[in-house]
Amino acid sequence: MKSGHRHALLLGSLLLSLSATWVRAEPLSDFEQFRSFPYMDRSYREAKKGNWAEVERLMRHLLEKVPKNDEARALLVEALAKQRRYKDAVQALPDNPQNSDALLNLRLTWIEQDPPGSSQVEQWIASSNLNQRIRLWQAYSLSLAKFGGAQRAHDWLAQLPPKGDTKILQMARANWSEQLRDWDGTIKELAPLAANKQLDAKGWERLANAYVQRLDEQPLQHLLQQAPSPEAARKVRLAMVDRAIAMGHQQQAQRWMQSLPPADLADPAQSQRLWELARQTGDTPTVQRLSNQLQRPCLETVDWLSRRDPQAALSQLQGCKPDEDPQTWLILAERLHATELLQGTRLPEPWDSRRQAQLVDVWQAEGRSDKVMAWLASQPQTADVVKRRAELVQALGRNSQAQSLWEQHYRQTGNLRSLDQATYLALNAGQREHAQKLLESAYDRHNGKLPAPLLQRLATLYASSLLSQKLTPAQQQRMVSLINRVDPATRGQLLAQLAENGQCDAVRQALGDHPQSAGDYRALGRCAMPDRPGEAVVYYGTAEKLGDRDSRLPLAYALEAAGDSPGALAIWRSIPASQLSDNARLTASRSALNAGDPETAERYWQQSRSRGANEWALGAAIADARGDHALALQRQRSALQQSPDAGHYYAASVTAQKAGDLPQSTAWLAEAVRREPDNPRYRADYGMRLAGSETREERARAIPYLQSATRDFPEDYRLGETLALRYDETENSAAAREELRRVIDLEQNPVAADDEDGSMEARRYRQRRAHETLSRRDTRTIASTWSPAGVSTNDFLLPDDTTGSRRRSSSQNVQLAMWDHALGDEPSRAGSTLSAYGRVLLGGVGRYNYAESLGTGMGLRYKPWGTANINFYGEIYKQSQFDDDDSHRLSLGQMLIPEKLADQVENHRKDGHTTTDYLLRSTASFFDQGRFRNDWRVDESDWEERFLYLDAAWWTKAGDHQWLSRFQQGHAWKLPFNSAQTVMPYGFLEFASQDPSNDWRQDLRTGIGLRWQWWFDDDIYNAYRAHLTVRTEYQQWLGGNLYEGGNGVLLGVEMNF
Repeated sequence: MKSGHRHALLLGSLLLSLSATWVRAEPLSDFEQFRSFPYMDRSYREAKKGNWAEVERLMRHLLEKVPKNDEARALLVEALAKQRRYKDAVQALPDNPQNSDALLNLRLTWIEQDPPGSSQVEQWIASSNLNQRIRLWQAYSLSLAKFGGAQRAHDWLAQLPPKGDTKILQMARANWSEQLRDWDGTIKELAPLAANKQLDAKGWERLANAYVQRLDEQPLQHLLQQAPSPEAARKVRLAMVDRAIAMGHQQQAQRWMQSLPPADLADPAQSQRLWELARQTGDTPTVQRLSNQLQRPCLETVDWLSRRDPQAALSQLQGCKPDEDPQTWLILAERLHATELLQGTRLPEPWDSRRQAQLVDVWQAEGRSDKVMAWLASQPQTADVVKRRAELVQALGRNSQAQSLWEQHYRQTGNLRSLDQATYLALNAGQREHAQKLLESAYDRHNGKLPAPLLQRLATLYASSLLSQKLTPAQQQRMVSLINRVDPATRGQLLAQLAENGQCDAVRQALGDHPQSAGDYRALGRCAMPDRPGEAVVYYGTAEKLGDRDSRLPLAYALEAAGDSPGALAIWRSIPASQLSDNARLTASRSALNAGDPETAERYWQQSRSRGANEWALGAAIADARGDHALALQRQRSALQQSPDAGHYYAASVTAQKAGDLPQSTAWLAEAVRREPDNPRYRADYGMRLAGSETREERARAIPYLQSATRDFPEDYRLGETLALRYDETENSAAAREELRRVIDLEQNPVAADDEDGSMEARRYRQRRAHETLSRRDTRTIASTWSPAGVSTNDFLLPDDTTGSRRRSSSQNVQLAMWDHALGDEPSRAGSTLSAYGRVLLGGVGRYNYAESLGTGMGLRYKPWGTANINFYGEIYKQSQFDDDDSHRLSLGQMLIPEKLADQVENHRKDGHTTTDYLLRSTASFFDQGRFRNDWRVDESDWEERFLYLDAAWWTKAGDHQWLSRFQQGHAWKLPFNSAQTVMPYGFLEFASQDPSNDWRQDLRTGIGLRWQWWFDDDIYNAYRAHLTVRTEYQQWLGGNLYEGGNGVLLGVEMNF
């Protein structure tokens, strides 16, 4: 039952009992009824409105006039109960036997809604009858559990002495012990009842469960003898099995399984569990019996038995069907040394071949080679039989027969190891041509993918045939492929046949590191292009030095491809333009562009005739280098009209950006990403471009691209910072913090040093400040201000109208403690926050008087915009003040003593005039961002700070308004200490206004001040979370009628953390 429903039910029963009591009371006289009617009528109307305080006042007033009006007394009790003032309601209820039920219900309601102390409840219990006593301690224990946990309820019941309710108390304590998983406590309470056979079914189950949890078999066996039902005993036995299994006590679990009723043991599921337990405990007879009963696979049982009882396993194997799992049967037969079974059983292939091999291994291990050979010869000559014969014959030294058998096995299976053995034995027997034919046939069949020994053997045969016979084209092709796959000596002989073959890999491998002639170098250079242009430059240059003039033009191409554009350009200029092809002119143009000579590049480009996408893109790059961005953009458009690829769109995007056409640049960049979505640079640039868009929706589209970019370029902190900003803007603060932590971790071993935004240390501080801002949930402020005027700039107090029309200036001090807690899953959502806060203010008039007023407030703060420091507050505020002639005040030393301050709070509670109001407030701060912000600067020694602070408040109940505006500007210097400290002189102009008693008053003042700040509490991910500020300023009154004068010195201390 929900708390509200239960409360309503208890109050209903309370009122019903009260009504039943007073129905039998002595009736009132006509005059008393006449006097009571107006009050009763109004009370019932107020009760319908829920105004129970007014009902209480009216009924107390009526009972003073008509004490015998029991209806009024009943309504008074109801009003007090509705206000949850149960103690007053009990006092208002007459103490007589007729009200005992009403008093019980009232006490139960009290316990349910606002539990009194245990001593109070124990007094009630001591003076109650048995039924009421039980209801009271039951209700109180439930209340203790609700507000303090089951342990608290159990401890209280444990110290409660029984009084006719021993059994019920023990059952209740056992219930709480069970909830606390205190099985010893449960047994302690219930075991005596079980011994006296006083347990009900629920208690029996609870005690049995405790024994099960402790795996306590002997007492559980005794308890099972008084089970409330066979089904209950069965469930306990099953629970004991589950518990023993969970705790790893397999033997214990097996014993309890075997104690189950026959019906359970006949259940396949339980038989399965018993079978598993028997396997774990090694109970071979039970496993064998249940395996057959459960129809488990026969070979599975043999496998398990083979490691525990080989004889039983062999007996079981004889009854298994080999065809069901030939492989497993074969393994088990070998493990159990079942030679007779192996010899007399036929298996499907390929397992029968393995059976035969195992049988042969057994005979061979016994030294019976003749029997093996005879048996193999009598078998069908399968590939395995032939291989086994070849091995045995070769081992006996009969190589000629072995060579024939190996060749037969190779032709049967294509096994290259058999070919290796056959050709090796053939060469040893002088059969070179036969061996070569076998190797060539295998080479062609396997496309040259032969083991190294076979390749080496074929190459050796070819090399030895060079002088004796001419090789066919097929053999030459095989030689080309063999060059890189044989030993150096054989390769040298093969290269003699391939001097003019034109096979680049073969030539390169043949010449190695020691080419001799210009032709060698030129061939190597031609083979090196275009993959290895640097290598080609070396080869062509050497060929030219050796007198090969035809290598000059290829050398220019190689130089350009290798990145030496100035060297290439020198060769292009030395060759007459008429001798250059169109491709050569374009290449010369690119060389000139890369060498920083755009004019020459333009001249070569104009001489060319080809105009595809690449050529137009080259022309655009030349125009861009010449500073003609409009022409470059025009040529890029021409390039994109051809057959452009993603690279052309990307280059065009760069050109459009330089030309100032950002929308066109973005569109082309998007097309480059669409055409080549896997290009990391394109995605990264497009993500950064979207992140700088004007609309929030377009900036949000940058997130997927930035996510992939941070994976592609994890070292680029700009990508990480930008992604974190976009996460924050889309209200994903958790992801923003995670990305900032990644960037901060990256910056511990920075790749980039200082940038255009400041030093590397400043960049680290910026990242940590962003992470700290996103992480900040709680903000605490402790401040004290001593000011010369009647209103402190520390915070607002509720205006005091006790001074009447006095407007003299008086010094004031205010102390503030405030806690602001951000609500929601994340502290901020795109800079917007909703916070709950509480604050306590102490105020005093005069420099040396403290805590003359006490204010407390609780409310909500809403900051709707992340880009503007504007806050809205709604607060319930309560303030206490003393009379003018009251001497309750503290000195500074006294206020710093907790006992004195607590006494002053108590004085406010007793003697202070308390007012409660509802405060609506709005604050704003402008001109304090960017370079004027109030924050630590890493790479600056001094800086300017300023702000314009606006604060408006409306005390809705009192109807008073307050306004404060302050403009301040100063210049801060770092102090030469290791910690983060600054000192700042400043000037300010301040305007304040109030309307106490609907009389608007203003105050205008100016002044100069000096502020010291200390920043602290930072870590690897967060910049300084806290700072301490001490300021002093001289204030000069300029005018206004809020205070007369008020010149003087202000001193303020504030800590934010």
